[in-house]
Amino acid sequence: MEENKTHLCFLGTGDSTPEENQDTASLIINKKYLVDTGWSSLQSLRQCGLNPSDIEIIFLTHCHHDHYLALPSHFYWWMRMGKRLDDLKIVGPAKEIRKVVDLTINFLKESAKSIGYPQLIELSPNEIYEDQNIYVETIKAVHQVPTLSYKFKDLKSGKSIIISGDSAYSEKLIEFARGSNALVHEAGLGLSEYLAEAESKRLHSTVEQACEVAQAAEVDLLFLVHLQDVYKKEALEVGKKIFSGKTYKPFLGEIFLI
Repeated sequence: MEENKTHLCFLGTGDSTPEENQDTASLIINKKYLVDTGWSSLQSLRQCGLNPSDIEIIFLTHCHHDHYLALPSHFYWWMRMGKRLDDLKIVGPAKEIRKVVDLTINFLKESAKSIGYPQLIELSPNEIYEDQNIYVETIKAVHQVPTLSYKFKDLKSGKSIIISGDSAYSEKLIEFARGSNALVHEAGLGLSEYLAEAESKRLHSTVEQACEVAQAAEVDLLFLVHLQDVYKKEALEVGKKIFSGKTYKPFLGEIFLI
């Protein structure tokens, strides 16, 4: 890893039912902080040449299925590698993550009798997590279930990355993200011109809204996620019109040094 750079690898940027050769929104920071698991992030990690055993913390933005479906595979990997879950931290919305971890352990119970239990760090909006390498702030996202937007500050590089999580347009997110180096923003409603009236009531964002947040927050980079690849070309054109920084819709496995 280059000095004073934050390593960001996208393990999926698709929507809740990802297309072939894609996964739903999941990424890993500095090769050890996994944000959401998507459907198959463990396999995506291996395909990208990253070691799932290097993960120290799994951050869940929220507990809709498409954001934690791969959690059992990560737990099972640890078991097969002879590691104990006591050494793995799970961070996410208070109470919600405990339910999901309990369900996962129960699912694996025939094989998981003596593998321990992860360290749960249950956060409410505006609470923080920090260790010697990162400082993570949170706010409440606008979604159907308790959801956290995260601000990761890499204490070694000094760079900050905002993860919106699933969220409708939010002025609070603009202030939260202001001046950050990168914004990873969902665009689950797609492009406005294709948006059906019934879908507009879902608590997600359009591509235009994600770009507007990035522009208002004056971030350097915008990464569009939770969006089908079929809209990539048009989405990037919209980004050029609305956002003065650089807009990306990353492919699975794409790495950025920020």
